[in-house]
Amino acid sequence: MSAEVTSPFTVFFDRSGQPLDAGYVYIGTAGINPEVSPISVYWDTALTTPAAQPIRTIAGYPSQNGSPGTIIINQATYSIVVRDKNGALVYSNLNAFIDFANVLYSQTYAALSALTTASGLVNNAVYIVAGAAAAGDGGAGMFRYVAGSTTTVDNGMVLTAVNGRLFRLATGEIEAQWYGAKGDGVTDDTAALNAWLAYLVANGAEGLLNNGNYLTTSKLIIDESSVTTEELTRVSIRGEGDGNTAIQSNHAGRCIEYQGGTGGGLGSYIKFSGFRLNGSGQVGGVGLWLDNCAWAHFEDMTISAFERGIDGTDVLSTVFDSCRIRFNFMGFRFAYSDASRPNAIAFRDCIIGANYTYGGLITGGASINIRGGSLEGNGQTEGVPTVGGYGVKLVDCGVEGATGLVASGVYCEGNADTADFWIVQTTGDVMHSILGCSFARISSSYFVTNNIRFDRSGGNSRAWVGGCGFTTFNTYVENSARRYLDGPATGVVDAGNYYQSTTAAPAASDTRGPFCGAFDDTGASISLPKDWTCANSGTGLVTVTHNLGTTNYAVVATTIEAASERVERITKNTNSFIIVTTTSGEVLANAAANFIAQLY
Repeated sequence: MSAEVTSPFTVFFDRSGQPLDAGYVYIGTAGINPEVSPISVYWDTALTTPAAQPIRTIAGYPSQNGSPGTIIINQATYSIVVRDKNGALVYSNLNAFIDFANVLYSQTYAALSALTTASGLVNNAVYIVAGAAAAGDGGAGMFRYVAGSTTTVDNGMVLTAVNGRLFRLATGEIEAQWYGAKGDGVTDDTAALNAWLAYLVANGAEGLLNNGNYLTTSKLIIDESSVTTEELTRVSIRGEGDGNTAIQSNHAGRCIEYQGGTGGGLGSYIKFSGFRLNGSGQVGGVGLWLDNCAWAHFEDMTISAFERGIDGTDVLSTVFDSCRIRFNFMGFRFAYSDASRPNAIAFRDCIIGANYTYGGLITGGASINIRGGSLEGNGQTEGVPTVGGYGVKLVDCGVEGATGLVASGVYCEGNADTADFWIVQTTGDVMHSILGCSFARISSSYFVTNNIRFDRSGGNSRAWVGGCGFTTFNTYVENSARRYLDGPATGVVDAGNYYQSTTAAPAASDTRGPFCGAFDDTGASISLPKDWTCANSGTGLVTVTHNLGTTNYAVVATTIEAASERVERITKNTNSFIIVTTTSGEVLANAAANFIAQLY
């Protein structure tokens, strides 16, 4: 009689497929983190030699006083957590049905091809492979052989085998390289990536796109169109940083196509992070195409060199965090198709720049938030303006909400042709807000006509612009035909903005203030809002002339020199007010003063 000699000891591996050295193994109560709820484990089948937790490993083996040992438990179900020497998670399973801690590994293979064609595999035995095609290529893993199985093969989690199937033993993230994706920038990874994505969609799994540059020659598809309820089976994809992980789209089509469901299925709950999408500059190329997509989160991504970086229909309640949308023909575009207007879309600390035609276009949206980040170099290329170009444009917002653009703390520079922010309203009553943003025109060869442009031909929409700074430098020269802010006289609230030059300051605005000003003890202006004047009208009398055209405003004033001087009273008129100053003895006396005026 003959028999194969196998190792009597468990071997633990790290995430790269190498034996886990100086690692930590925790065994605990099923359904509970074993690090907080450990169970009794032993070194012998008689359960007389307890093993202290966490169990350390040496060269992959459980360490029993420095020698390989076998971990024994006295129950069928348990939880397990394995960490490397730095405490980083290797894998965990809170409801373990496969006994990772006691399996005997029959054999190790250098590549999957050797295992899938091997004969004589033992039913329910676990086999180790060092790589998909070669050791260390990212396809390493452990597989259980099930004789007679006819489960559908996907060449990643389920592999064909002689007279059966091989099932990958894995917890946590599902790696793209397990499906044969090379990420070498040369091999066509389209089929491998689509097989990987199909598994993620079917199982609601989290996928890891390993370091590499993945070449694709047709679109990658995430199809959840059949989902009609808020099922907890949604896709999450993580790269290893967009400086390390990229998908190179070498075709004139969509790089990633996401199709969401209907009804409750509109809630996508997807998350992409830590990788970039690189186009090839072809006509029709789209980096990220979204339809029927709500509650999605995109983080730390770069999308560049496409005709359209992002193209979305029926997208709502979606967040872009620290993303870079650059060097596309058009940056991003959102519109209505058949389910929802583009509502509650947020760009937080994103870089939207160097897109040839425009940075962004939103039609019919509501609550479009652009917070922080920058809007730079859109609507031009290499200093040559694109006719009709702009930074971000919003058209007829407010169909399903009461606010349109909400921009705050955005750095705007070097955009060209029309405007940094361009608002067009042909209908509707909606409020737009642009707060605390910086605007700069920097070149005489490319510049925007207006930093903010508000075209309203219908409805009663308004724009509130407050606390912003408008400036120029380098070769750009101010021109009254190119005002910082341009809009209807009764539609723009100009609130406490800084304008470097009066030449390009707004010609008219429906300003509610606050207006701040000051004059000296001769009645001469120290500082006043644009187009306001002041003059001494006699001892202790200063007349401030403005263009408010109403008496529906409040004025507060105080003297700013001698403590014995005070403001006695203020008389308001339609286009002026008079400040009366006296001494403490109520004798009229000229005094320097400052004031704040606010419409109500």
